[in-house]
Amino acid sequence: MTLPMAATRRQTRSLVVPAPEAAEPLYTISVVARLVLLTPQNIRACDGAGLVSPTRSTGRQRLYSQHEVERLRRVKTLMVDMGINMAGVEVALRLMDRVAELERELETVRHTARSD
Repeated sequence: MTLPMAATRRQTRSLVVPAPEAAEPLYTISVVARLVLLTPQNIRACDGAGLVSPTRSTGRQRLYSQHEVERLRRVKTLMVDMGINMAGVEVALRLMDRVAELERELETVRHTARSD
């Protein structure tokens, strides 16, 4: 799979707020590549397109959280299995994030309604 490099970094950061343990940067790009079955170049392309936002160590090494690993798995599924291009993946991820946000809001409203 070859992912095109974005001309400019797009701001498509995830609206989904991961659990604190899922947000902790743990994995280097080589480990993520093995976990997700993507090349480091493809992962960097996803970073360049703004699909993931790894933390940088003091040595400027990319460090990925479990949340970002799961997001890269979704990217791979959308691109490889479903044949969606990078622009489509950005839209799909944004919609998935929005649906998750709305589900959380709905659950909060339901919980509040039960409490009343």
